[in-house]
Amino acid sequence: MDFTSHKKLFNKFTKKLKDILYLSAKSIVKRIIHSKEKLKMKIKVKLFTSLREITGEKMVEIDSPSKTTIKELLVIISKKFGARVEEYLFTEKAEVRRYIQVLVNGRTKKLDTYLVEGDTIALLPPVGGG
Repeated sequence: MDFTSHKKLFNKFTKKLKDILYLSAKSIVKRIIHSKEKLKMKIKVKLFTSLREITGEKMVEIDSPSKTTIKELLVIISKKFGARVEEYLFTEKAEVRRYIQVLVNGRTKKLDTYLVEGDTIALLPPVGGG
């Protein structure tokens, strides 16, 4: 195979992967939004640095189903604010980027942690130093 053939194959594969990831994220949002449960919970989300710049918001209040995990909330946020937020929060494999730090009421929690009414989430920027 020559370079052009490799490039065409790579581009075809990349498009298929994007389609699969889009459908995966779409099904998560659909399950959350169209679940049999009514939207019952309000979650406050504090945004910092890049996310604040992208969204133009310091804090947002998100309506979510009563059984929502941190990761599901991140999907809701990314769909609410669009592709730039989605790219900031998620990899091409629809995984939360490693540098994203999530605090729930001031404490670090795992992404599969369920949220409750009145929780305040802080999405912290990557920490660097030298």
